[in-house]
Amino acid sequence: MKDKDKTMEDCSKKILAVRDALEIFSGKWKIPIIGSLIHFEEARFKDLQNIIGDITPRMLSKELKELETNLLITREVI
Repeated sequence: MKDKDKTMEDCSKKILAVRDALEIFSGKWKIPIIGSLIHFEEARFKDLQNIIGDITPRMLSKELKELETNLLITREVI
């Protein structure tokens, strides 16, 4: 029984990491934003908006702030 409990604890810890990652990348726009930044490396706000297409400035700003909060991107003011 102890081995089973240990296995369940290990599994729970691993599931938490996956859940956290899914939470960070959740939403319609985060993956397209990250993909655009990987491809272009650097992009201005308006450039990102044009590349992605249907995203509103408000939503782009919100998603970029969340990605910056999670340390996935850095923002540079020019």
